[in-house]
Amino acid sequence: MNSERGYYESSSNQDNAGMETDNILSRFEGQVKYNYKAEERTASVQLRLRPEFYGVKNSIYSIKLKAAGDYFQESEKLVWGLNISRQRNIYTFTNTQINYDVFLIHADAALYYLDDYPLTLSLGYAFQNLDEISVQNLDLWFAEFKFYRMLNTYFKFGYGLYLERFFIENKIRLISGDTENKGWRLGPQFTLNYLKDFILSADYRFLFHYSKYNDNPSYEQWIRLVAGKIFLTDWSIFLLVDYYTRFFSTTRDFVDSINPLYSPLNLENRVYVKVDYELTNNLKAYIKSGYFKENLYEKKFILEGWNALIGLELGTSN
Repeated sequence: MNSERGYYESSSNQDNAGMETDNILSRFEGQVKYNYKAEERTASVQLRLRPEFYGVKNSIYSIKLKAAGDYFQESEKLVWGLNISRQRNIYTFTNTQINYDVFLIHADAALYYLDDYPLTLSLGYAFQNLDEISVQNLDLWFAEFKFYRMLNTYFKFGYGLYLERFFIENKIRLISGDTENKGWRLGPQFTLNYLKDFILSADYRFLFHYSKYNDNPSYEQWIRLVAGKIFLTDWSIFLLVDYYTRFFSTTRDFVDSINPLYSPLNLENRVYVKVDYELTNNLKAYIKSGYFKENLYEKKFILEGWNALIGLELGTSN
């Protein structure tokens, strides 16, 4: 469990997301996970709940719930498994509520038949339902692979390709008839992992978009980076970057808010620094500060700004 509270500043306004002038942010999170491990099999089940409150009077608040599970079978040359997750995000503003419902299932395999060049494969399906003024459904099928190069015991580099076929249906309540869009997302992806004196893990994708309402060039970039180091025995510092950006050229017949464009499954953009102090084996105190942005519904509702928070984290394991 963890709880954090502090100050936030947002560039969003009343037209954008109903932001109030009250600048107190409160966030709570509870998570429980069960792990099972046998000689050649592992499995886990995880549940998470995270309410967030932006402001005190007439605040914006969100509730994020997630359930996930996985199963993996291991052998000397092959590891394969299945991952399933379901997530529900509810955002409530002054006069608006936005609901996200995401389901994801994918099968993964890691092959170690080539010396120093392990290969990972993933095939999956995802569904996203967005409910606001319109009801938008997104179905997608995806495949990806990565080759890894073990540079040494502590350092590996990966490169591969991501391919996705998506279908979007937009049901406008105020307009008769539905609008649809379908297309492809594809491009290279890279991974970097280092673990010795410090932790460094980075993933990057550059994907081109091809669809009915996208003109060329249309592309997106996604980067996730975690870097950290323990110092003075009980202290640690981490940098987290989870950022998505896109540039879409649209066709002449595109109509904003009617013709659907792609909405990513992960809406949270974050860049922040976190400093932990270990009070006991199970309890940590921390300070955290950085940038946040959530594209809740196209460009109409954006929750964006920066914050500075103080928190406590309690964790136990058996």
